[in-house]
Amino acid sequence: MKRAESLEDYLKAIYTLSLDKKTVRAIDVAKYFSYSRPTVSVALKQFRDGGYLTVDDYAIHLTEKGMEIALSVLERHEVLEQILMKLGVDKDTAHNDAHLLEHDLSDKSFEAVRKAAKKMMK
Repeated sequence: MKRAESLEDYLKAIYTLSLDKKTVRAIDVAKYFSYSRPTVSVALKQFRDGGYLTVDDYAIHLTEKGMEIALSVLERHEVLEQILMKLGVDKDTAHNDAHLLEHDLSDKSFEAVRKAAKKMMK
C-alpha cells in the first residue's frame, strides 16, 4: 500500500530531529520544513489520528508504527544517496534525488538496489 509522501517526510523529520533534541516540538518541525506552525499542527493531528505519533505536553513521540516508517524511509534515503554518490553524483544532487526516489521506488526495486549497493560498497 502506497503511503503519502508527506507522512513519510514528517515521520523521517521527527525521527531525525529526535536524534539531536531531547524533546521534539511542533515548532521544531515547522522550522525544519520552513512551514507555518498551523500547517504543521494540522498535519500532526492527522498523523496522530492515524496512530503514527503521540503528542503530550507539546512533545512529539513516534509510535512503533511511525518509527517503523521513519526508519524505513531513512534507510531508503541513505542507501540511494550512497549509491548515487558512488556513481559520481555530487552530494547535493544525490541528496535531492534520493529524497525523490525514496518515496516512489517499489519495495522489490529497492531490495535490488540495496543488494547492488552492498556489492558496490565493498
